[in-house]
Amino acid sequence: MYDISLNYAPQDNLAQNSSKGWINFFVDFLKMALYEMSGREFSIFFDEKTSFLPSSTILINVLSPHFVAEKECIERLKKFLQETPSKLYIFKVLKEPLSKKDYHPLLAELENLPNYPFYWENEKGQIEHFAPFFKFQGDDLFSLQLLDICYDILQIIEKKEVPQKAVYLAECGKDLFKEKALIRRELKQNGFRVLPEKPYPIDYGDAAQFVEQEMQKVHVSIHLIGNDYGTILRGDRISIPELEIQLSEKFLQQKDFYRFVWISLYANPTNQYQQNLLEKVKTFVLPDYRSEVYQTKIQYFKNTLIELLQKNENPIKLTSKQYQKAIYLQFDRKDIKWATTVEQLLELLNFKVLQLPYNIDVMQARNLHRKYLNMCTLTLILFDSTSEKWLTATLQDAFKAPGFRKDFELLPIGVVVRNATQKRIAEKIIHSFKNTYQCLLLSSEELESFVKQF
Repeated sequence: MYDISLNYAPQDNLAQNSSKGWINFFVDFLKMALYEMSGREFSIFFDEKTSFLPSSTILINVLSPHFVAEKECIERLKKFLQETPSKLYIFKVLKEPLSKKDYHPLLAELENLPNYPFYWENEKGQIEHFAPFFKFQGDDLFSLQLLDICYDILQIIEKKEVPQKAVYLAECGKDLFKEKALIRRELKQNGFRVLPEKPYPIDYGDAAQFVEQEMQKVHVSIHLIGNDYGTILRGDRISIPELEIQLSEKFLQQKDFYRFVWISLYANPTNQYQQNLLEKVKTFVLPDYRSEVYQTKIQYFKNTLIELLQKNENPIKLTSKQYQKAIYLQFDRKDIKWATTVEQLLELLNFKVLQLPYNIDVMQARNLHRKYLNMCTLTLILFDSTSEKWLTATLQDAFKAPGFRKDFELLPIGVVVRNATQKRIAEKIIHSFKNTYQCLLLSSEELESFVKQF
């Protein structure tokens, strides 16, 4: 008995630019990846010259228009369906996209099984195929998708328990296919079950119900946003990624739900719907850290995400002892001279001044920033020579700070300016947020009397 049999059409294994066809490369890399992940050799049957299908635990069907047109492919699938104890032993590798005219009634029985596409549609709407390299890379699209299959095969053959820790990895636009594959691989490698495992419905009503049911099974959702708006659902103008953002906000009303959003460093959408979604995500604020937005390199986001998810059951909230009289001073490097003057004033008033050092890496700075937001009595944000974007991001973090604080106390915020122009800009930014009553706009002359209240 074989571990795995491949069911494919001979036309899909024609040699191109080498002595091997696509199926040969696929099997070579499949064997290699399974061995690296499990430490044992897997027996894999593939022979296009015979219609005979030997007994095997798993059947991988390489779907394409050629597969549907090949009578023997359909007969082999039909036979396996009759003999297998569960459809979970059937895998669907999509070598080519299938149109409605390529549809076969037998495939309808498999529509709830995961798809493993080895192609993608680029931003111009053109189909690009994942080409195997001459050695197993591990981070190209072909290898990433292959690893995804291997994890799921090992889950079945080795009868591993389904991971108890599950997260929801949302759909993304065409431009972030590889980034999503990287995140999926990292999550699975670290023992997380990644939902959804089934294909999305294409009708709006069915899709909304499907996404909501899947999110009910998890406490964390992960969203990737770039330039492409994503697949538009039938019956509405909304895309799958935006629908998932909307429904995640519903679940964020629960205290045990968390959301991570990664925005590509190159995000500059020309589509107005995507631009609106981007702005919505950036300005969404909760009075705690249960919704985090990152605009960093994908490697940094991936590492940070895993670290936070593995830390404890509550993936974001930290705890630390509060100082009775500590002020967290936030400022841009451009305002460091003014910040030094303010620091001296606060120390004369017997406050402990907290500020981020510049000689630490991004991850250390982020963790220390969160710690200070928890420890301080209030935070002062100096706004003079820096940008509106900086103030918006700094305020967004400050408004979330109660999630770190004892009994979810609101953090008093003082935005300090030195001239009328900066005051007008800061006022506009503050009013762009909701529920900002704990934030006060101050002139530098008003600073001393304000902090003495604490």
